[in-house]
Amino acid sequence: DFLFGIGSWQVATGKLALLVLFVILALTLYAYKKLGHDRWKIVHKFIGLALALGVVHAFYVPGEVSVIPLLRYYLLLIGLVGISAFLWRTVFQMFKRNEYEYEFVSVNNLGAEIYEVVLRPLHKKISHMPGQFAFVRIIQGAYDKKSHPFTISSSPDDQYIRFSIKALGDYTKSLAAIASGTRCRIEGPFGRFTYSTTPETHQLWVAGGIGVTPFLSMARFFKDQGSTMGYDIDMYYSGKSLEELVFLKELREIAAALKQGFRVHTFDSSKQGHLTAGIIAQEIKDVQGRDMFICGPMAMMDALSGQLVLLGLPSSKIHKEDFALR
Repeated sequence: DFLFGIGSWQVATGKLALLVLFVILALTLYAYKKLGHDRWKIVHKFIGLALALGVVHAFYVPGEVSVIPLLRYYLLLIGLVGISAFLWRTVFQMFKRNEYEYEFVSVNNLGAEIYEVVLRPLHKKISHMPGQFAFVRIIQGAYDKKSHPFTISSSPDDQYIRFSIKALGDYTKSLAAIASGTRCRIEGPFGRFTYSTTPETHQLWVAGGIGVTPFLSMARFFKDQGSTMGYDIDMYYSGKSLEELVFLKELREIAAALKQGFRVHTFDSSKQGHLTAGIIAQEIKDVQGRDMFICGPMAMMDALSGQLVLLGLPSSKIHKEDFALR
C-alpha cells in the first residue's frame, strides 16, 4: 500500500506528510465553501503535522542529509524555525487572536440588494489599509456564529468600520435583520489589494458590481487625506445597470472634491455589453504604462486580464481581488 508497502517507517513518515498536504490542498480547493472558514482553519492546522513528519523523514531516511553535516544543520534550523512558528501561531497565541470586539450600529439598505453594515468598536479599533478585508463573527443573539469574510469599505480614518455587502445568500440576506447593539468580533485585517502595494502612481481601477468595495475604501481614504497623494487614477465602475451602481453618486462627489487625480467612468453592461480592454484603451491612451486593479466577478477579471496582456500590459502590473471564495 501507499504508506507501508515500500521501505521502512522513515519512508512512511515522508509519504504520510505528503498525503496530509494533498488532503489539505484538496479540501481547500474543492470543499472550502462546504466546510466554512472556521472548519477550514481547523483543517489547515494539520499542516503542522505534515511539517513535523517531513522533518523526521528528512533526518532519518538515508541520504545526503545523514552524511553532510552542514546540510543536516541547515535543515535542522529550517525545521525548528518552521515548527516554532507553527506552535507560536496555533498554540501560544490561541488565546491572543488578532480579533476586535465591535457592535452593530446600523444596517443601511442602499438598493439593488446591497447593504452597508456600520459597526462601532467597543474597545480597540482595528487598523487596516484601504482595500483590505476581515472576518466577521457575530457572538450575540440567535445568528450564525461562523466567521464570514467581507471587504472593508470604510476609510482607515473612519471611527466606525463599514462593510458594503450584496445579499447573495442566506447569511448576507439575514444581516438586514440584525438589531443595533448586537456584538461581533472582527478578525484581521487581511489582503494586499491596495493602491500603495505598487510603486506605479498611474493606475487604472475596474470594479464590477459589488467589487467596488475595496475601491470605495481607497477613494474614501483619499477624501479624508484631501488628495490622491500624487496618484493619478481612472476608475471604471461597471454594473448590469446604472441602478446597480449604488455608490456612483458618492464616488463622483469624491472625484469633484479632490479636483484632480481621480476620475470615475461608468459602464452599463445591459446597454453596452461586456466591458473590454479595447473599450478602456480607446478612452485611456496610456493603458500599457499603468498598473491595473480589478475586482468583480471571476469571469470579468479573467477576461480583462487576458485582453490587457494582449494589448501589451505585463501580467505583473495586473492586480486582482478574488472575492468569489468568500
